[in-house]
Amino acid sequence: MSLMIYTHFKIKYILTLPTLNALSLRKGEELKGNSIEVLDVNERNGRTEIEVKSYYDQSTEKNPWIGIALNRIQDEIIITDTDGTVYKKVTNID
Repeated sequence: MSLMIYTHFKIKYILTLPTLNALSLRKGEELKGNSIEVLDVNERNGRTEIEVKSYYDQSTEKNPWIGIALNRIQDEIIITDTDGTVYKKVTNID
């Protein structure tokens, strides 16, 4: 299942792979030169909460992304960046 994320006028993607318990967070070409790291993962109230940190470090990655593999992923996933960005799921992909 692919999910497109719109936040602060930038397009971001989350690709979930339910059988592998993994997801990929893609920040988009507008943020090239940035890196992303996972700070924390928790399960609360039947949802998976992931905290990430994005930062500019002149990375050579043209479309910053990170793959996250977990033992288990709940149906509801909340990904929050330390800059306050909350990545929301959008179900229709064009």
